[in-house]
Amino acid sequence: MNTRMIQLGNLFPHFQLSSKAPESAPSQSPKQLPTLPELLQHVIKLTGLRREDVYSNLRIPDQFQAAKDDISIVILTGQGVFCIDVKPWKGSVSAHNKVWHVQVKGEDQNFTNTCIEQMDDPLKAIMTKTTHLRSHLKRSGV
Repeated sequence: MNTRMIQLGNLFPHFQLSSKAPESAPSQSPKQLPTLPELLQHVIKLTGLRREDVYSNLRIPDQFQAAKDDISIVILTGQGVFCIDVKPWKGSVSAHNKVWHVQVKGEDQNFTNTCIEQMDDPLKAIMTKTTHLRSHLKRSGV
C-alpha cells in the first residue's frame, strides 16, 4: 500500500486553496474552497478514475476494532491505494520539528491581527489511518 503526499495546489490550479485573493486582481473576491464532493468530482474527472474507485469519509476500525478513524478520500488504482486527509485549515501552514502551525491574519479597518494555532501532525495521523486500513483489509482477506 502506498502513501503519498500530494500537492493539491499543483493538481487543482483552478481551485483557490488560499484565503487571499490573487495580488494581481485585488478587486476580485476570493473563490470559495471546494466542498469534499466537488473535490471528489474533480479528482474523478481529472484522473479518469471510476466512481467506484474513489471513496470519501471512509471509516476504518483500529486493530482492536475499538475505535474508528475517518479517511477523507481513499483512491484505488493499479498503482496502489492512496489515502488523503482533507483539512479545513485556512491560512499559512508550516511545520518545524514535527510541530505544525496554521497562521491566519485577520484584517480590520484599523489593525491586523495574527493568530497562530498549533496542530497535531497530519502526516503521522494519515500514516496511522493508512496502517489501520491496510490491517483491516488484510484481516478481511483482501
